[in-house]
Amino acid sequence: MKAGCRDLERVLQDAGADPELAAAFEQHEESCADCGRQLAEWRQVSTAARALRRSWDSPQLLGRIRQSLAEEGRRVQVLSEVVA
Repeated sequence: MKAGCRDLERVLQDAGADPELAAAFEQHEESCADCGRQLAEWRQVSTAARALRRSWDSPQLLGRIRQSLAEEGRRVQVLSEVVA
């Protein structure tokens, strides 16, 4: 299997799901500075995110986050309609 720049997003989404693609992309990233840089940045962010992960005692937290995001989305939509 051969991988290229176009496969970066697939590799980031499901690297463990397709080991053949992951291996092919590793070979590609060795010769492509841009993909190598993007993958290195992704790994850095992933490592930092794991370190920042916290568990919350509040079972309502996720619901409140979703509600806030939905409200923000509606505000953005209204603003974009006003501007248009």
